[in-house]
Amino acid sequence: MRKNLLFSSILFLFVFCVLGLPFTHWWFNGDDFSGIAIAFHTKTWRELFHWFIDGNIARYFYPSHAPDYAPPGAILTNTPHCFGFYYRPLYCVYLTLIHWVFGLWAYPFYLANVFFHALNTVIVFNCALWFVNFLPALLTALLFAFHPQIGFRFGSIVNLHYYIDLFLILSSLLLFKKFLDTRKIFFYLFSCLLFLGALFTRETAIVLPIIIFLGSYVYQNKNAPYSWHTFFNQFFVHFTYSFGYGLCALFYLGTRLWLYPINFQASHTNLLSIVIHSITNLRLRCYEFVTFLYDMCALSWLPWGHKILRGSILAVCLLFFIYLFLKNKNKLITLFFACSSVLMLWPMFMVNYSPRYFYEAYPFILLTLVTCFSGIKLSQYFKTIVLVLFTLFVSMNIVFTYQNVRCRENKLHITHTAITNLVNKIDTKNPKPLVFLSFPIDGFGTGIEAGCGLGKAVKYFYDRGFKNICGIEINPDSVNVIKKICPELDVIQGDVLNMPYEKNSFDMVLSYGVIEHFPDGPHAPLKSVYDALKPGGLAIVTVPSFNTLRQIQYFLVYFDPRKYNFIRKMFKKKLFFFNKKKLGYYVDPQLGEFYEYRFTKKQFEQLCQSSGFEIIESKPIAHIDGLFHSPFRPLLKFKNWDFEVTRLGRIVNYVFSKIPFFHNHMHACVLRKK
Repeated sequence: MRKNLLFSSILFLFVFCVLGLPFTHWWFNGDDFSGIAIAFHTKTWRELFHWFIDGNIARYFYPSHAPDYAPPGAILTNTPHCFGFYYRPLYCVYLTLIHWVFGLWAYPFYLANVFFHALNTVIVFNCALWFVNFLPALLTALLFAFHPQIGFRFGSIVNLHYYIDLFLILSSLLLFKKFLDTRKIFFYLFSCLLFLGALFTRETAIVLPIIIFLGSYVYQNKNAPYSWHTFFNQFFVHFTYSFGYGLCALFYLGTRLWLYPINFQASHTNLLSIVIHSITNLRLRCYEFVTFLYDMCALSWLPWGHKILRGSILAVCLLFFIYLFLKNKNKLITLFFACSSVLMLWPMFMVNYSPRYFYEAYPFILLTLVTCFSGIKLSQYFKTIVLVLFTLFVSMNIVFTYQNVRCRENKLHITHTAITNLVNKIDTKNPKPLVFLSFPIDGFGTGIEAGCGLGKAVKYFYDRGFKNICGIEINPDSVNVIKKICPELDVIQGDVLNMPYEKNSFDMVLSYGVIEHFPDGPHAPLKSVYDALKPGGLAIVTVPSFNTLRQIQYFLVYFDPRKYNFIRKMFKKKLFFFNKKKLGYYVDPQLGEFYEYRFTKKQFEQLCQSSGFEIIESKPIAHIDGLFHSPFRPLLKFKNWDFEVTRLGRIVNYVFSKIPFFHNHMHACVLRKK
């Protein structure tokens, strides 16, 4: 007992120190700002308790997409039906309590993720010890702690509830086992209480009563041969064990039903749409299933593409697992963990596959594999080979995950530093408002659609002392949403081409990917930016680059027979409208409706100078994006607003980057009004 406690403590410290302590420059990113907004608006204990009444966190994510967005605590005019939202009140409580203690310092939020992830690792280690020796159990726990998907997605503040929810689920199961061993009702009641906490954290735990029912049967008959007769004879005994958990689940569902009554018409429509969507997307779900298999075998580190290589490795792994199961003498225990894994993945079947859902099921998947190994007799020589290979594999995953998290921290730190420098250079003593024509999603978590998508970016600066910040948005619906969220913000509805401000009003204007989308040309929006600036004011403008690689692609399209309409008529295909060069600029796409102009370096610089600007700096940017939008796309993939680049892709990007404007996606200019 003391030995296990010692090793558990060492394992916890190792995971916490490796994944937590080095990354002190962590910052918020993407969806994190939605979670922080929840915590930021909760000022009192009464407002904290209010989350149990208004715990629909879906209303606080992507306000530009949600017409029912409302500030925390606001009276709702239209409430969703019982199963059409995310009711997670404790999630709001967790974020609020951390914010009350640490404010907007991102590192403690990150450490909270690491803390609960390390606790889950320790629980997986102790569970694996039930079936295998120390070293295999340790390697299993380390694989869980440093799974490749952890490297890709770990640390998002908004995902804290996944780690806490899994901790509550595993702790509840451990306490239930303790109850079966001792028959002390205290452990049973405490287990039910933790289960209730898991439900109000995330709805995934709703399947736990079924797992408890199956687990109690398997645990009490682990040494007896399986038979249906025994199962039905003991059915009511094990049903009684799961009864308390069923009551907790009913209490949770009843709370949802009381707060958000069922809209039968909407429920019918929603259920029908889910069924239709699932049927029509069966082929896409197959690709999701393949991705799940990669994650299950911890093969997410494999380079994107290379289907034969990836498929071969995956096939070998699956055949090996099937062999182990067929030779396994503990099939009942293995099947229990396999069924538990499937039950914990129910969000994947209802919506789509996500590594976040995989995280909550992964301990059960690992225990499925562990029981396969424990129930088969292997020679000492073969065991040694397997352990050596497994050790090398886990070691590689530790290095891979650490480097991935380090890379993400560097990216977030660069973004944070750049924005901090931008803010600190502005003198707030004088009325110098900052207007956003557009802002990138990475760093603020602001979705850019028709216009600037101001909500969170403007609010971010406003809360940090820039009370004179203002914004303009062409979409009146978006403006109305912003006014509902933050009526104190100075956001108006208007057109970039005809901004309702006096000339020479602003010290700085940021325009990220805006002026190229005007079919009549970029001169008018750029002239509007010039007029809005004070003399000596700065503008940072980015546009898509018509780089060397795109020029080659543009030329080669002329040799593509699929673009010629007389050939398309022969094969009864939809005719294309060919976008020729317009206003001296290249049009994208070449075939179909107009989307944007693309500019060579010389064209964009001449455009800025002809509009009256002095060019302070002109640079190619977004090289990885350029690689993604090129024939070299198989060298990387884009997932959840992040790029995963292969080693060959990094080499190609490094070589191409040495040639100015060869493959960059965007061209940025820092301009000064003369």
